[in-house]
Amino acid sequence: MGYTHYWDSQPGEYDSVAFSAFVDHVRKVLDATTVAVAGPDGNGKPEITNELVAFNGAADESCEALHITRVVVAEDDPSLVFNFCKTDWQPYDSIVTATLLLYRHQFPESIKLSSDGEPEEWENGRVLAQTACGFSPEIALSES
Repeated sequence: MGYTHYWDSQPGEYDSVAFSAFVDHVRKVLDATTVAVAGPDGNGKPEITNELVAFNGAADESCEALHITRVVVAEDDPSLVFNFCKTDWQPYDSIVTATLLLYRHQFPESIKLSSDGEPEEWENGRVLAQTACGFSPEIALSES
């Protein structure tokens, strides 16, 4: 077990302009933090494109990668796609929570967030998103 964040998303294709706006917010978050992040395997650079946001903590401060794609494909349940990112309290956790809050902010009808943590444990991510993007996304977690 470990400290993990979860999100359910509706399958389908997000509007490219709206997803690009989300990606721009994620770039601002990465620019605003001093926490080291890396590519999905914990090495190299984060993968941030208009189709994908994927990153992990860097090297020894990594756990599992966060992957968010513009096209969400349902494999088992055609109405819902379950995702998760275990951060195990590593320093990049605040970047993961900021990104997930911005994701839900951009697509509020399509994303449902939950976590092993309490809403107050997402506060660092909310503050990071606010500092980077100039607005405060709501911390709205569903019961897990």
